[in-house]
Amino acid sequence: MMRSIGPGLAVALAVELTAAPRPKDLPPSEPEITGDWVLVSLVFRGQPTDLKDIAVNTQFTPDGRRVSRNSLGQVVGEARYALGRDQDPPTFDLRAKADGPVTSRGIYAVKADSLTICFVTDPEAPRPAKLEAPAGSNAQLAVYKRVKKRD
Repeated sequence: MMRSIGPGLAVALAVELTAAPRPKDLPPSEPEITGDWVLVSLVFRGQPTDLKDIAVNTQFTPDGRRVSRNSLGQVVGEARYALGRDQDPPTFDLRAKADGPVTSRGIYAVKADSLTICFVTDPEAPRPAKLEAPAGSNAQLAVYKRVKKRD
């Protein structure tokens, strides 16, 4: 035989269920750095760099590899990257070898289909604090555009 719960118990259960702690809201999902990118500009010490002789196609893989290709699609360099997404601004570190020393330290931002990385290669230079490479600094500012996937 089933018995119904009384109105007092129903109210108590309803209050307990609505007052129960809930998991924190997840932070908004950040655009992902993984994927294929094309370098569209590079500024070093406040001066734009000619991209003619630079590997302009870069792939950031989910396993932390950065693969650079020339305009013919040939691999011309590989490195390992690590992101500090919990930092403000988020950090970007690059190593020539997985177990090697950090060769580039910087910060980055992804907005829509644009990736901006500001970095230094001098181990004595401080990590950039802003996404800029003014004259007189050791900073480089690279701007990439995401390569659209073809269906």
